[in-house]
Order: sequence, then structure tokens, then C-alpha cells
Amino acid sequence: MDRAPAFKAKPFFVAWCLCFLVMVSAGVLFLRSRAPLDFQSFYTAGYQVRTHPSQLYDLSEQWRLQREFAGTRGYLPFYHPAYETLLFLPFSLLSYHAAYFCFLAFNMLLLLAAFFACRKAFSSLPAWWGGRPEWVFLFFPMLVALALGQDSVLSLVLYCLAWRQLEFEKDVSAGCLLALALFKFHFAIPVAVLVAIRQGWRFCSGFLLTAVAMGLTSIGITGISGTAQYVRILSGATSAIGKSAVAQQHLNVFPQSMPNLTGLLYAAGGRFLNPAILFHLLTSAVALCLFAWCAYAIRRCEQRTAFSIAVLWSMVVSYHLYFYDLTLSILPAALLTGKAYRPILIVWFVLPALLFGLGSNWYFFMAVPMLAMLAYALVYAPGREAPAPETTRATAA
Repeated sequence: MDRAPAFKAKPFFVAWCLCFLVMVSAGVLFLRSRAPLDFQSFYTAGYQVRTHPSQLYDLSEQWRLQREFAGTRGYLPFYHPAYETLLFLPFSLLSYHAAYFCFLAFNMLLLLAAFFACRKAFSSLPAWWGGRPEWVFLFFPMLVALALGQDSVLSLVLYCLAWRQLEFEKDVSAGCLLALALFKFHFAIPVAVLVAIRQGWRFCSGFLLTAVAMGLTSIGITGISGTAQYVRILSGATSAIGKSAVAQQHLNVFPQSMPNLTGLLYAAGGRFLNPAILFHLLTSAVALCLFAWCAYAIRRCEQRTAFSIAVLWSMVVSYHLYFYDLTLSILPAALLTGKAYRPILIVWFVLPALLFGLGSNWYFFMAVPMLAMLAYALVYAPGREAPAPETTRATAA
């Protein structure tokens, strides 16, 4: 196993400051070019929930407000649960440009929180990495998430905090923290299912209670009619994978750009399956096979490997995963260790930069190192058997 060197704060802070300056410069260029940024959908959602919350999921109103505030031609629909808009409501009190830079600063502070919450894991990266977590600032998906004003960093910090709670056997609080990340429920729910298989009812109780609270909050914000509209949008986004390019453009769903199982199978020929239901059946069958393997392995490995398996599986089988969402993969990449894992980690770090540099939309290639990381965790896990937490506690009692 790789030796974990001491965490050195000074070079990490220097790298953080440099990253902040680069992101501010990139933000200035993006705003001057009037390029469409994901933040415009969050900013507009914050404004709508402050003024006309029942119209939050009115796509035509979103489009009108985005053009008014951001002045861009591109349109990026908002279809996250309504409770997340409470985060963006204060930012909507500022002008669009000021709000963008304030949210960038907020994201950078969240990044600090994520790395300090898991500094032991980030300092135990392989020797060729030098045990220096500041190198992660060169991970392109994270830089893209920061530049676009995405909420991927918020997901990362919640997962890091949930992992720390699991590490200290605080299952209830871990479930609560993971449920707060339900604004990207296509990651949080699969992770919660696998973690619940290992941790038991205490984790489930924390997750379900917080999930119900988030659901009721969302319904309270938009009302029943707004919630029904949200369900229709989600249904359209899911079905857009098998539809025409025009339909995909309308809902901003581009399967070939997804670095997951859906993107890989779609690019490998799944898009030619007719009717489209065959494609969904194929991906579902593969996802279920992976789930069975993960559920079997997750109770037979140590905690850090188990959590890595849960996060990686959720990302691989997610129906909606984009380049910036790979920010979340930083955590399992740091938690997994071993000599055989190093080549996979190199590809995971280098390939996004190559794809981004080429300017292609072939991000589905990133599914290959993601699957390799998951396969490594699954094969490696049974060799390091550890009794499930419930068994351990029963024995101790």
C-alpha cells in the first residue's frame, strides 16, 4: 500500500490561489464572449423562486429570463429539485455578472472544505503523484465545473462529508448529508442504495427522513402544479436519449457527450436500436448486472473501498452525466489505492485533458477509465474482506 505523507498546507493554498485566479480570468473571458454558462440557469431559477415560484419549471419563461439576464443566445434549462433554488436565491439579488463571481468564490471555498474534510485520502495518492493533493487542481472536469458555475463542487463536498461520517460510524448523519445531495438524485439514490446494503437501517433512516424533508420543501416552493411540471420535464429529459438531435438540443441532453455507460453504449451503436426502448432495456440490463456484482462485493470490503464502489457505480449507470460531473470522481479516485491501480489513475487524470484539448464531444471515452476503476474496486475488494458493520457490532456486543 502507498505510504501517506503528511499534508502540506502551504503548497496546497498556493495552488488553490492560482486556480482561483485562473478561474476568474476564464470567467471574465466567458462573460465578455457572452458564451452560455450553466450558472445562468441557476441564477434564473433563484430569481424565479423569489418572484414567481410556481413558474420555476416553465421552460419558455426560463428562456426569456436567461436572455434578459445573461444576454446569451444559448438556453440551458433548469430541472433540478426546487429545494436547491434556495441556495441560489441570495445570488439572484445581485447582478448576473456579480453573482457569477460570488458563486465562483463560493465554489472555491467549498473545494477547500472538501479537500480538508478528506485530506488524509488526498494525501495518500500514489508515490508518482508525490502525495500532493494540489495536483487535483489540474483535473479538467473540475476546472470546467468551476468555470461554468456548476454545482458539482457542492456535490463533492457533501459526499466527502458523508464519507467522513461513515468513517466515524455516524450512519444517521451520513445519510442526512447524502440526502442533501439529492439535487443530483441520479447519483445520490444509487449511492444510498448500495451504502444502505452495507450500513443498514440507521443510514436509511437518516437518508429517508432528510429526503422526505427535501421533497416536501420542493413541493412547498412550486406547489402541486409546479411539481407535476417538473415530473414532465424529467420524463422528457430521460426519453430524449432515444429521440432526434432537435429534441436533445431542446432539453440539453446529449448522450454521446456522457462519460458513462449510456454514452458508451450509445456511441457504440445503441443509437441505431429501433425502437428506442431497446436501448433503454440494454442499458438497464447491464446496470442491473453491475448492481448485483456491487451489492455482493460491498459487504465484503473495507469502508473506503465500499464507498468508492457505490460512488463509481452511481456515476457509471447514471442516465445523466456530463464532463463537469466527473468532479465527483475525485473522491473515489483518492480513496482507492494499490500498485495495479496507478495506470488507471493516470488515464483518469490525463484523458479528460486530451479530450478537452481536442475540442471533441467524444467524452463517452471517459466511461472506459470509470469502468476500469469500478472493476478494480470490485476485483480488489473481495481480497480484503472485512465484516459488515452490523456483524462487527453484534460480535462486539
